[in-house]
Amino acid sequence: MTNDLDLLKQLAPRDATVLDAARREEDLEKILATPRTGASTAGSGGGIPRRAVIGGLAAAGAASILVVGSPLLPGGKPAAAFAATPPVLDGCLAEGGPATQALTSAAASAVRSTLTGSLGSRYSTWSLFTRVVNDQPVRSAVVPQDVNFSLVEDGSGQRTVRIGTPEVPVGSEVSDFDLPTPGTVIRDEKYGPGQTPRVYAGALSAEASTLWDQLSQAHPISELGTGELFVAITDLYKEQVPDPAVRAQLLRLLASRTDILDLGTLRDRTGRAGLAVGVSSSQPGGLPARFVMVFDPASGALLSYEQILTSSPGKLDVKIPSVIDYALFR
Repeated sequence: MTNDLDLLKQLAPRDATVLDAARREEDLEKILATPRTGASTAGSGGGIPRRAVIGGLAAAGAASILVVGSPLLPGGKPAAAFAATPPVLDGCLAEGGPATQALTSAAASAVRSTLTGSLGSRYSTWSLFTRVVNDQPVRSAVVPQDVNFSLVEDGSGQRTVRIGTPEVPVGSEVSDFDLPTPGTVIRDEKYGPGQTPRVYAGALSAEASTLWDQLSQAHPISELGTGELFVAITDLYKEQVPDPAVRAQLLRLLASRTDILDLGTLRDRTGRAGLAVGVSSSQPGGLPARFVMVFDPASGALLSYEQILTSSPGKLDVKIPSVIDYALFR
């Protein structure tokens, strides 16, 4: 078996929230035990002896096993050894000018917004993690996870993770794959007062330096750069919708970074149009990537986050450019 957890470490944008191998393997076992839709037994003898899996981690250490596929094409022909990844959204890799003015304007809109802050979050997510058994060629599909995270003031909460709607490679059919049933619950955890795992505990400050410190406590932004700031903000939205003053200050912090580009209007994976900003950065392993966030121009709230490898896959079996992580907020 070849296990690419070590390869994922090259891409790790943070420490405490990225690698939780035990919970990832637990989710994998749950997925493999769930009912399947459109199962194909071609080349498998009716079982699932070999499998390619791609997955990742949600915020606060919750594991996500996100892609399941069979190692052979329909009919038993070897497939190209590339893991399936989501399509790159139009405009994510565009060039652009400085985003300072657009982000400052969005901050002003956030202050005027009627969207209040709230604890908890609903989002869909997908991240890249590959495991290839017996060095076989892989045939995989993208299977996101839908997360419903509730949280109350006393620190009690519940996190429910369901299988999302799969995407299969162009030219393939869902029936070609052995996929878990959409809507299947693979994790449902309830927490008592003060027990809910969180990246950001306590109230967030609307004062710039204090908010920066709060973000930096969980994410090494000064070390890893603006891409890590994108990750920090995304992890925040996985736990709550910040109130208008905090939303505005987050946008001002972004506006203060000179390497962020204004990508104009971009549509997220649900078709919602928003202000898109991007930054080119490298993870600890040195793989160049483009980080993109899309904000609601009316409220300043985060709609979606994308991370895309742009020039080299390292040892990961993906084509370039390739989406390796996304979060889509509901």
